[in-house]
Amino acid sequence: PNDFGIEEFLLLCKYIGAEPNIVVNSGLGTVSMAVDEIEFVNGKSSTTYGSKRQYQSEPYNVKIWSIGNEMYGTHELGHVTVDQYITRHNQFAKAMKAKDSSIKLIASSDNGSAWAQSLVDGCKGNFDYLSQHFYAERKEDNVKDHIRSLYNLQAYNRINRHRNLSGIGSTPMSIDEYGYLNVNSASRLKDGMGVAATLNTYIENGDIVKIGCFSETVDSVQGTVTTDNFDAYTQANGHVLSMYTRLAQEYFLPITYDTARTNYYLIGATINKDKDEITLSVINASDTETLKVKSSAFKAVKSIEYLQGDSFNSANSANGKKLVRYKSELSGKSVIVKPLSIALIKIGV
Repeated sequence: PNDFGIEEFLLLCKYIGAEPNIVVNSGLGTVSMAVDEIEFVNGKSSTTYGSKRQYQSEPYNVKIWSIGNEMYGTHELGHVTVDQYITRHNQFAKAMKAKDSSIKLIASSDNGSAWAQSLVDGCKGNFDYLSQHFYAERKEDNVKDHIRSLYNLQAYNRINRHRNLSGIGSTPMSIDEYGYLNVNSASRLKDGMGVAATLNTYIENGDIVKIGCFSETVDSVQGTVTTDNFDAYTQANGHVLSMYTRLAQEYFLPITYDTARTNYYLIGATINKDKDEITLSVINASDTETLKVKSSAFKAVKSIEYLQGDSFNSANSANGKKLVRYKSELSGKSVIVKPLSIALIKIGV
């Protein structure tokens, strides 16, 4: 009903520690509307629109702004051909940067079609990120295929397409929507495994992927939190995003690993700036076998934080908490990762 205003959104972002990304209406909206919106959000309190803020006299200083949402799609109001949209995007971008030169602009793009290359050719210099949205097909009969559908068939392939755009150079991606397609259930353990594997892919490609935003927050399509009339429940993707935010280190660490098991395991690694602590992210997509993780490089395993379920379809609801998250302090040079789990492990090296 549009009764959650832009200032309420910005206060929510501040409360939860999120960086806001404001999307201006480049479909049925106008350039002047976009410029006025920047003035309202980032202008001084003494200016015409800055004075209209209700909750904060100081500027909000929002740095990330998107010009349109999925404007390549015929489902969007104001959709036009790509040639027409190039003109429109450039008009918005130049006016918005003229109002506030410190902002960063995201261009509405899709590299599953010719739209992305057309924007690169026609709008170069008028965006700082190229947007990408994708939704993966659910593979309910095979957990390995289900995980691969999101992180490999979608994330990895989309990243490679971005790299192969002619003239893209070092311009990064903003993957500001991703998730599973046609979902009508809460995020289950296997969905969280797909999100964890996708985060590993983003981290590995951090030179290109600078923004990665899971699509849903509360309820809707596999929200990180779901609600009923009485309570709220953190689901698998919410736990995974929380764990990575808290425990992943600053830098990607390339690793190789070997397992003789026939079950499906995925391991990623990050390292801190002092190069004395790593975090391993381990997805154990076996429903029966534990996985022992060890390396001659380990000095001491410090801790492990788990998300575990009793099945790949485990989710939380009023019927019970089927997902269990817990942390254990450890010592020694190896660690056991239980079946049906996503684990983030801190290790001294």
